[in-house]
Amino acid sequence: MYKKGTNMCIVLAALTLYCFCAGACGGDFDWERFHSSASSARKSSSASSRSSSVSSSSASSRSSSASVAAGPMEMVRIEPGSFVMGSPSGESGRGSDETLHLVTLTKGLYMGKYEVTQAQYQAVMGLNPSYFSGSSRQPASGEVQERRPVEQVSWYDAIVFCNKLSIREGLPPVYSINGITDPAILETANSEAWDTVEADWNAVGYRLPTEAEWEYACRAGTETVYNTGDAISANTGWYTSNSDSKTHEVGKKPPNAWGLYDMHGNVYEWCWDRYGENYYTATGAGTDPRGPSTGSYRVKRGGSWNTGTNIYLRSAYRGIILSYSTPNGSNSSNNDGSYFYPSYRRNGVGLRVARSLSGTVSGGSSSNGGNTGSSASGGNSSNGGTITSSASGSSSSAAAGPMDMVWIEPGSFVMGSPGGESRRRSDETMHLVTLTRGFYRGKYEVTQKLYKELMIMNPSYFYGTGRPPASGEVQEMRPVEQVSWYDAIVFCNKLSIREGLPPVYSINGITNPAVLGAANSEAWNTVEADWNANGYRLPTEAEWEYACRAGTDTVYNTGDAISASTGWYSVNSGSKTHEVGHRDILLPKPPNAWGLYDMHGNVYEWCWDRYGENYYTATGAGTDPRGPSTGSYRVNRGGSWFYGNNGNNAQYVRSASRGGYYNGNSSSYHYYSYFIDGSTYGSDYSYPTMRSASIGIRLARTQ
Repeated sequence: MYKKGTNMCIVLAALTLYCFCAGACGGDFDWERFHSSASSARKSSSASSRSSSVSSSSASSRSSSASVAAGPMEMVRIEPGSFVMGSPSGESGRGSDETLHLVTLTKGLYMGKYEVTQAQYQAVMGLNPSYFSGSSRQPASGEVQERRPVEQVSWYDAIVFCNKLSIREGLPPVYSINGITDPAILETANSEAWDTVEADWNAVGYRLPTEAEWEYACRAGTETVYNTGDAISANTGWYTSNSDSKTHEVGKKPPNAWGLYDMHGNVYEWCWDRYGENYYTATGAGTDPRGPSTGSYRVKRGGSWNTGTNIYLRSAYRGIILSYSTPNGSNSSNNDGSYFYPSYRRNGVGLRVARSLSGTVSGGSSSNGGNTGSSASGGNSSNGGTITSSASGSSSSAAAGPMDMVWIEPGSFVMGSPGGESRRRSDETMHLVTLTRGFYRGKYEVTQKLYKELMIMNPSYFYGTGRPPASGEVQEMRPVEQVSWYDAIVFCNKLSIREGLPPVYSINGITNPAVLGAANSEAWNTVEADWNANGYRLPTEAEWEYACRAGTDTVYNTGDAISASTGWYSVNSGSKTHEVGHRDILLPKPPNAWGLYDMHGNVYEWCWDRYGENYYTATGAGTDPRGPSTGSYRVNRGGSWFYGNNGNNAQYVRSASRGGYYNGNSSSYHYYSYFIDGSTYGSDYSYPTMRSASIGIRLARTQ
């Protein structure tokens, strides 16, 4: 690779990446043999790009195609509550096992926004068992093969997948057999051993939802036959009448009211519970039910692409019906119990993952429509790259819940700018940097909604009736600003603790956010980072530029010239911040090549590093640099909505621009800035105590 403007040849470090290979196997294939012989394939997979976006594409309609590849699962936060489970006696297709009863879930959970895709399953398990893969079983026109839901997954497979994904993300595995959580051992267990599998309900790793959790999340506050009403239509889900006898890319139908896609049809989804026809009524299991302790079958929910009637798509349908009433009043039965053995694989059965919440549930919820005492965050969203939203009809959303993250593979790049780059500064000497560890990067800047939910206040200047968002944008989805570097550190630890992850930051060994938030400036100068902890953190300056460039070596990650499509800065911002991931048709702000939005403009983003003008060149810090050990300033990167320095509007939006620079000039480009004590700033505009209407945050995580 030749750096633009130089004669220097840079050889980038080799990357180990995943390749999502599609299987080509029919329904009669010997899957037991395939699973047992796949270990070598699991070790040799690779891919063609450094970043694996959780969801890198978005669109302007709710039924747009969603991109959900490898990386942390996209999850929607569901708050605890009560609801009426089952169906009324007059509901057409009602089963004898659907007696109405009140269920209370005392703990919230995260629910997968989408069914697990073939790409995600391949990345974790090293194989794609799906019947609907290969050249002879192509996806529908305009859809992407690897984004179709994985199927031909047994309940056993689903348990192994959950533990593998948990371990990969540094989360405690939920499932064990005789105390063993190792997926490699679980995969070899026989049926008798699998009958003893246990779940640690306090672990925050990935798991299957309970049957009650599934119905609660599916209904999303509704009491009707489907979560869209009492009648089914082509917009409700994928089933026989509209599926064309195949699965479809996840997220193509509108989500339910809590932001979950494909809860009706496409593929059935395994639940944790053993099936018990009279479990709820006979035991009175109304609080956090998890199914009977014995039984041969496991429950699956939601119907599939080959469901021939609307019976199996209903919100109340329990996966196994011994008898049910048909629309004409006659009775029918379902006697093929083999479909529900946990060892069973079928091309209409997949999975959707869940995660338990950790700690106290607080804030961020929206009222859920009419069920007793319940609430949930989530909601309608048109942006395919979101985690949660409680705002109906927004152009994008990346609010409460587990952060929407993009996986960035390790590698080498040329940091800095060539001598001929316009507005280049003296602290941007070009140098080779190698990052030996991959990391997760926030797809969006942290929103006002998420910050307020966690910190119980919204410090943003652009908040309130006097500073409304641009037309068509949602206030709480604008980036939070007026956040100091200290505030950002406290926020990271709070979010880590809420998600059951180890906090990264400490002062004298103390990680408690309440204590950190009360620390004085002298104590903050001793803050330390545990780089092995996989909680939320700020990126290093090198990580920031690496992720921003996304393989480019131009002035901006979109080329050598800036435009209204590059980012929000003074010529197009209207003197205000804008909703993250903005997708306005007239002023689109697409992500960079690795799926990250707003890396140029909107708000500056704090980095971990202290600022050192000559840090890289004087120390030769080329491998995993984390900034100098001393210094008064902290780096911020990316530019913002506001500029005006010497009439140049794009100087600070450049990929190489190192916010945190101090040159004795009291330039006002940080705008409306003040210190934590309330005093306004002078020329020293990157003290970690400073808050500005131009500075916010974007998070990172170590794998």
